[in-house]
Amino acid sequence: MIFQKAQILLSLSNKILYKNSSTHLVTKTLFEKKPAKLFSLYQKSTKPDVHNNLVVLHGLFGSHTNFRSVTMNPLISNQVNTYLLDLRNHGLSEHTDSMSLQDMGADLVNFLEQNNVRNAILMGHSMGGRAIMSAMQYYGSSLDPYVKAAIICDIAPGNLVQARTADLMEMWVMIHKLLDIDFHGKDRTKIDKEVRAIIPNPQVAGFMMMNVIPDEQNPGQYKWRVNLKAIRDYYKQNLGTEIKDANFLKPSFVICGARSHYINQSKISEFGNVFPNIDYDRDVYFIKGAGHWLHADKPVEFIDKVSEFLTRVH
Repeated sequence: MIFQKAQILLSLSNKILYKNSSTHLVTKTLFEKKPAKLFSLYQKSTKPDVHNNLVVLHGLFGSHTNFRSVTMNPLISNQVNTYLLDLRNHGLSEHTDSMSLQDMGADLVNFLEQNNVRNAILMGHSMGGRAIMSAMQYYGSSLDPYVKAAIICDIAPGNLVQARTADLMEMWVMIHKLLDIDFHGKDRTKIDKEVRAIIPNPQVAGFMMMNVIPDEQNPGQYKWRVNLKAIRDYYKQNLGTEIKDANFLKPSFVICGARSHYINQSKISEFGNVFPNIDYDRDVYFIKGAGHWLHADKPVEFIDKVSEFLTRVH
């Protein structure tokens, strides 16, 4: 029997393997729930014939724009093509009621499969990093044909709720208060004032205000760009879930801010549950003077270290 475009070669419990019109074997994972459609911004390398692809996932309340200046730096753009993604319920990606780590991991796997992104180096900051590690935990065999390395930025795979209960509860309460803001009839200045009354840190408040956008269906009105309700509903679960037994054996790099409240030296051993081959001296780096937003606090050093790792896995 001859198949013109696709020939099913193997059907497993969670994926189908088939051959497309090219010579590539393409996997189609059978997910428990339909993955969300993710927005991506593609940046072609500034060098010709570059085959490695950096796939970047931002953190909570962020968007694909967060790492654009990083990936446009020649130290990065000379080595890789880049896909800057929006997580579900963020940016221009699909909004859904569900937002578990497994959901976001499935979204990533589906994106790689649907776009046939090969030689991928996954880079995730904060919640984006946990989404990557969750994809490794639940869909490791599906990632294998597409992914060659991973970079995790300032987040650990363990239970963060146990380590930072007070801080995370404060954030959860903050999200509740942000949901209570009534945007009707208010201009951006008034909304900004209310957001800053809830979030005393001016940097965080400004970051959150990037998610206040014009409501195209109601001219003159504003709305949240992120799905705050879904984020609130899954916030504790996503930070309290321990990610382990992922068994990602390919090269990995963990880069952190030395002043971050999300990770410290005592949490580094947790990465052995995800990256069994990790060398803690070679593959883990703390940037002095940087906090959780290490790529913004110390962009030159961050870019240098990411570039070094990209060269190593070239």
